Parts: sequence; C-alpha cells; structure tokens
Amino acid sequence: MDQIKFLGVCIIIAALILGGAIILAPKAMLASQPTSTATASMVATAVVTQGSSTGFNLAGKTPRGNANAPITIIDVSDFQCPYCGRAKPTIDQLLSAYPGKIKLYFIHFPLDFHEFAEKASEAAECAGEQGKFWEYHDLLFANQNALDVVSLKKYAKQLNLDSTKFDSCLDSGAKASVVSADFQQGVKAGVTGTPMFFMNGVKVCGAQPYAVFKQVVDALLAGQRPSDAC
Repeated sequence: MDQIKFLGVCIIIAALILGGAIILAPKAMLASQPTSTATASMVATAVVTQGSSTGFNLAGKTPRGNANAPITIIDVSDFQCPYCGRAKPTIDQLLSAYPGKIKLYFIHFPLDFHEFAEKASEAAECAGEQGKFWEYHDLLFANQNALDVVSLKKYAKQLNLDSTKFDSCLDSGAKASVVSADFQQGVKAGVTGTPMFFMNGVKVCGAQPYAVFKQVVDALLAGQRPSDAC
C-alpha cells in the first residue's frame, strides 16, 4: 500500500512539473505543518482547491494596460518564483497582441521559503508610491537572482526614484501590511501555488504556454466562459 501511495505522489509531481506550475503551500499551511511533512502538504494542496471566491480588492492598485479593457487579468505572483519569471514574457506578449483589450493587476503572494520575496514585494509597493510600480516590477523579474535589500535600493536609483523616500519606506516596513493583505486575498481565492492567474474569474495555473492564455482571452472576447486551465 505504501508503494502505491508513493507512486501516486510521484505521478502527481511529474504532472505538475510538465504543466509548468510550481506548487507552493500558503504561509498558514506551512506554519502549521512539521518540516518532515511539508512536502506532502504542498502536494496535497496542488489537487485540492481551497475556497471559491475569485474576487479581489484592487483599490489603490494601478493596472498595466487599458484601465477600461473588457478583460481583467489578476496575476498572483512571487518575485522570487522562477515559474513566475517564466510566465512574465507570456503575459507581456498577450498584452501586446490584444491592445486595449486587457488590463493586468498584480497581487503579491510571497512564499516563506523564498527568503527575498517578501521584501521585494514591499519594495515594488514603495516604488509604486512614486508612480513606478510596473517599471520596478519589470526590474525585479529581470534580476530574480539579486533581490537582497542592497540590490532593491540599487534598482530604485536606476529608476531615478527619490532614494531617501524609497529607502525609508523599505527599511520601515511601511508596505508590509499591503503585501500581507494581498497574500490573504490569494489564500481566500484558493491560490495554492505561483503563478496563478484569474482572467475575468477563469483560473490559469502555472507558467502555461501562450496558446492557453490566448484561448481563454479569445473565448472571453466572444462572450464565452472557458474552463479553468489548472
């Protein structure tokens, strides 16, 4: 029986890897699990959808793209997650292919075992305070291997931000509550891994091929509601 269970877990893991998703348990789950069972818990969350709400509070967030676009993509992501980095060019391609049709929002979902992700998210919000959230967002994904605080401050200078204001914002943890609120929204919406996208409520999990996103967009523009791609 143990061998059968082990084989089943292996199959699940293989399928998830092939699907381009990195499965990461929410903070609350990791905190409640012993280290020896963390991996099993993470696999379990990959196949059990928690929660049914796909609504997000986007107040105060600036979208990328046309603010009046008919399709809203909510990108629930982690700046240190390699799969999130892999998905970014796909989303950029989608925005270029459908000008005026898509607006993109970013929801922070930093994982505990990505040691620099939390502060990177705070830094992006500090940059956003000076009107450069998306420019800073792009720099973080272009430099995923250098997300320490020294590097975060360097990127702010590259964007000609007010360094004094940015450094004070970052060092004080002024945006920690914003990042935490985003994370809790993700948990309530059933996010169990990054990246996860909500496209007018339709879920796309992981760094899926461009064709998957295009199929969802085309269906939505045609007034149809496709199935989740998870």
